[in-house]
Amino acid sequence: MKQDSRKADQRLKEQPTADDLLITDLNMPHINGIQLIENMRKRGDLRPVILLSGYSAMLNDVKKRHCPEPQSCPNHTARNR
Repeated sequence: MKQDSRKADQRLKEQPTADDLLITDLNMPHINGIQLIENMRKRGDLRPVILLSGYSAMLNDVKKRHCPEPQSCPNHTARNR
């Protein structure tokens, strides 16, 4: 577990098979959750991701940009409270 997004990105890069799943927040200093996921994908890292946010409007925007069609993200589930 890393509390600094830059350190988390570095660990994901250096140890790509150390973890089976990434759980990250959307809104973080330095590297936000989307940037962290995009960095992983650019390196070919396809592990599953759980993206959390306390800002439902931001999460809805991410969903619209990255999953415009429900079938494009079959494992995607979004919940707003």
